[in-house]
Parts: sequence; structure tokens; C-alpha cells
Amino acid sequence: MGARILIEDPDGRDDWPEALAGLIRDRVPDIPLLRRRLLRPRPGRPLRWLVDDTPDPARHVRPGIVEIGADGTAPTWDDALTAFFATVVDPVATGWELQVARDRAAGEIAVLAKVHHALGDGLAVTDALIRLLSDEITPATPDRPRSTPDEPAGVAHRLRRAAVVVRGVASLALAGGAGASPLAGRVAGTAHRRAGVCLDGAQVRAAARAHGVGTTVLLLAVVAETLYTLLTERDPQAVPAAVRTMVPMTTRTSATVGSRALGNRTAAVSIDLPTGPMSPAERVARVEKALAAGSSAGQPDGAAAVLRVLGLLPWRLQAQLVRLAYGRRFFHALASVMPGSRRPLHSRGGLIREVYPVLPLADGVGLAVGALHWGRTTAIGITADPGLIPEIGGIPDRVRASLSAVQDRVDRVD
Repeated sequence: MGARILIEDPDGRDDWPEALAGLIRDRVPDIPLLRRRLLRPRPGRPLRWLVDDTPDPARHVRPGIVEIGADGTAPTWDDALTAFFATVVDPVATGWELQVARDRAAGEIAVLAKVHHALGDGLAVTDALIRLLSDEITPATPDRPRSTPDEPAGVAHRLRRAAVVVRGVASLALAGGAGASPLAGRVAGTAHRRAGVCLDGAQVRAAARAHGVGTTVLLLAVVAETLYTLLTERDPQAVPAAVRTMVPMTTRTSATVGSRALGNRTAAVSIDLPTGPMSPAERVARVEKALAAGSSAGQPDGAAAVLRVLGLLPWRLQAQLVRLAYGRRFFHALASVMPGSRRPLHSRGGLIREVYPVLPLADGVGLAVGALHWGRTTAIGITADPGLIPEIGGIPDRVRASLSAVQDRVDRVD
């Protein structure tokens, strides 16, 4: 997983790779997530961490700059990102990598970043990368979990929490298999394509207010509308009524877990995104109902508990169990909406204008969509397997059209 971090750089400086190396030497010792790699696995043992007290920039920064444009290394930003993510990060040897790309004509550079998912979830990875790059944020600033002075800690409270976990695990299990889907099948190795689309954050928030929902629900409805138009154009007679979608939800917003706490703190809700013919307003309402049902059933708590248990198992058994549960048997797409920074941040004096998240695909799952609110923008990163979704090049325009559709509050529920 990772990000494309777009930074204004009108002077077109050539020393960005060297500057990143300096930031790694100076700042990474104070950023625990970026100091870690996995120790080489040992048979019969759980996975363990190796901590780099003196990180080597050569391990993490690819040399040179990828030039964007007709005469450059990559014709477009999407092509550069696709090429960068075509090689897998080795969690033992590297853990995470950076690459500088530049569009001279636009006066922009981007730091392309990929991080092995074992190091952390989307919120933690974004926080670590911004602490590495931002002029305003001090890496050594400690993270403070929210205090909960009135939270009960007795036996009754623990029993209630245990009941929520049990109910959540049962809800995930009772959801059953996802069945067949045009979005699922054999995935062609790591040759996935990436695409990005930038939306006006104010429009997203206004549309959410108009429907009386949060931005997560609104953007999930936009994804559902996009899938409806895509699949209808592909074959109007074969459009599924719903697409089983795994929606990762961080537990870092809970009272006792700080945003910089170590590890992968992602839980999930399994929902059926409505992709059949209906008005955009009805689609928003159905998404809101489905997400609320999964959350109230304790699915995030249940998924988090399962992850904690998996982390205690020997690594080979852990890998086998994850492959059984995390893939097309149980869902057909991934969609995640993450918070970012609303205040302006800079890197080397240039405004960090947009941050596009990059999500990985699960086994046999052809689509992953990540959205990140940043400044005045909501940036959406799309990962797709070209064998399952050859239409990925047109998805950004479909997303824009879908947002316009759900903005119309006067749509009537059929």
C-alpha cells in the first residue's frame, strides 16, 4: 500500500532524491513505523520486528527522478505509479520505498511511496509519511491517545465488550460466501493498474450534508454508482444487484488507541454495495443502512479480535488462514475512506496539494478504491486488475459523473 504525494515545485529542483535521503537520516529515527522491518521468519514462531536505529537511505530511496510527459519516463502520473508499484516491497530487506517523479511543465513533483501493509494501516502510514516530509510537523512529537476518565473498566464492561466481539465475529461469519462476481476471478500477478481522480472536497462535503450522511457513506455511494454505470455498459443483462465490499475501518479513532500506535489497527465491515438500477438518492440511503447495520453488529470489533489472534500464530499458519479468509470467497471489492489534513502543509517550502492513497488488491479481487480527504481536495486512488476490469482508464471520469449524480438532492427514491 502507499500514496502519491503531490507537491508544488515551480523551480523544478533536481536534488529531491538527495533531500529525501537527508530527511530519512534526520527524521526516521523518531518515526517508529519507518524504523521497522520484519525479521526473517523462523519456522514455528510468530513474526518479529527488526528496528533500524540508523536507517540507510539507499535502502529506501530509488535513485533518479521519473519524468512525467510525452518525452519522459512515464507519459502520465498514473503510468508512473503503476510502474513503481509493479515490484513488491520486501518486508524483510526494505519494508518501504520512495521514488521521486516530476512534471516539469506543471511545476509539480510527487513522492511515490509504498509500504508493506504489515508495518501499519492506511492512517498510520499516511501519518508517518507526512511526518517524514512535512515542514510543519515535528517527527518526535508524541502521539497522545484520548483519555477516557469515565469509561468503566470492571467485569461488566469487559463482558459487554466480549459480547460485542462475539456478535461481530458471528455477523461476519453469517454473511457467508460472496458468490460469483464480474469483479472477481484469477488476478494476473502484480501487474495491477493504478489511476487517480481528484474531487473538490467542498462539493463532497456539501453532497453529504444534502443527503444527511457522512462523507464515508457519500463516497461509498459514489463507488456504487460508478460500478453500476461500468457494469451496465459492459453487459446490461448481467449487472449484479450488489457487490460484496470490504470496508476497512481504523480503530485508531477509538479512545485508547493513538493515531501513531504501532501495528496494523484496521478492522472491517462487510457490506453489499447496491449496484442495481435505482436513483442516486436511494443508493445513498441503502449504503447508509448497510454500513450502519455492519457497524452496529460489531463487525469492526470482531475483525479486530480475529487479527489480534492471528498475530499470535506461527507465521506459516497465519499466512494460510489469511489466504482462506481474505479474498474473493468473501468479498469482491475493497473501498476505504480515510481522514487526512485539512490545514495546509508544505515540504521544502512547496504546498503538499494532494495525497492519493494506493490500496493493494486481495486474492482474486479485482478492484480497490481508497479516498483521502486532504486540504481542499478529496483524492481517490484506484487499483484494478486489467484482466478483470479493463475499463480502469475510464473510471476517473465515471467517478466524477457519479459524484454529480448523487449531488442532485431532488432525486426521488423509487
